[in-house]
Amino acid sequence: MFNWIKKLPPPGVILLIFKLIGITGFIKSIFWNFRLLPFSQAVNLPIIVSGKTKIRNTRRGSIIFDHTPPYATLTFGVWQQQYSYNVPVYVEIAGKLIIHGTCQHEFGPGCSLYILKSGILEIGDNFRIGHFSRWNISSHTIIGNNNLYSWENLILDTDGHPIYDANNQVMNWSEPIITGDNVWIGARCTILKGAKIPSGSIIATNSVITKELETGKSVYINNKKVRENIRWQIRFPARSHDI
Repeated sequence: MFNWIKKLPPPGVILLIFKLIGITGFIKSIFWNFRLLPFSQAVNLPIIVSGKTKIRNTRRGSIIFDHTPPYATLTFGVWQQQYSYNVPVYVEIAGKLIIHGTCQHEFGPGCSLYILKSGILEIGDNFRIGHFSRWNISSHTIIGNNNLYSWENLILDTDGHPIYDANNQVMNWSEPIITGDNVWIGARCTILKGAKIPSGSIIATNSVITKELETGKSVYINNKKVRENIRWQIRFPARSHDI
């Protein structure tokens, strides 16, 4: 009868979460877990939000986990401690947010996530996006596994407003954005509708991506490949003077 108690995060983890997000964030996190998720998932506290996170127009069933999620699988405004959590995060999911895997999926402080009613955003396992980034999703956008997005990025699979041709036909319908696995997006990049970024790619800071890129394991500045046959990882290997 009380098997759900066994699913609760360890007391030490609960205290750590409480320390990071404060009493307001802790109360908000409990509320939104039980508001949006089935009870069997909500007791794990897989959604953790900062006290400044504002969620609206988001109903039960809008967030879907494809596995039984452990605590803090999806976080808003709770990221690396060198950044302030005391900035608003805006979340509005009229469509669907589908979370794959059980690693962390992190939206940094100051981020905005808007998924329109027609929109579906699928995010692969192990995902991070830095602070003050904005997502506007109106199509079926898919993000692969092990994706790292730096700060102040703009991801738009829609223009937001229709443009008509001489025959009064809409000429700028939304198009999905698709990224493969192990993709690194540098700071202040803009990823627009129709962009397809292959696995292993690095997008240089301040780039604008508007189309399907050529090959993976390459570095791109805007839509142009500038280096190929590369491999990247999140952490630098130890150097001799670091050991």
